[in-house]
Amino acid sequence: MDEAIETEALGILMLQAPVAKDLRRIGAILKLITYINRIGRYGYDIAKVVKVLEDPNAKAIASLRQMSQEVERMLDVTLDAFQRRVAPDTKLVMELETDVDAQRHTVWRSCLTYMAEDPKTIESCAHIMMVARYLERCGDNVVKMAEKLHYAATGQRIILN
Repeated sequence: MDEAIETEALGILMLQAPVAKDLRRIGAILKLITYINRIGRYGYDIAKVVKVLEDPNAKAIASLRQMSQEVERMLDVTLDAFQRRVAPDTKLVMELETDVDAQRHTVWRSCLTYMAEDPKTIESCAHIMMVARYLERCGDNVVKMAEKLHYAATGQRIILN
């Protein structure tokens, strides 16, 4: 995707005399390259952990599944807005982000309790906690994407918290 986004940015510059909206879109595209790259690196790290992960805590694993689905939905909403050249649904993105953050806390509390009860699970639970953190960071990067795309579409800068 990195190359496709870069190609689109260069195509806009070469084929058109850019106006303000074009320049905002180019700026957003260049930032999206960074955010998508970060999400990809987190995904790679998640995949490495999942390959060796034992399943010591069904509640934490269920939360990870929910987190991954919500991050994927955030990304779908944001990339769909990018393709349609409109501002993303920031309210929905932030609702999902809030839930992803809450799920990370749930995973951490569950894992810490489980590790205290059975020290043999420390390594597996540590892996689960790292995956939760990676998913939370993916969500944070999608939020930054939504901010940039909102600016590109509307000319209004926003900071989503």
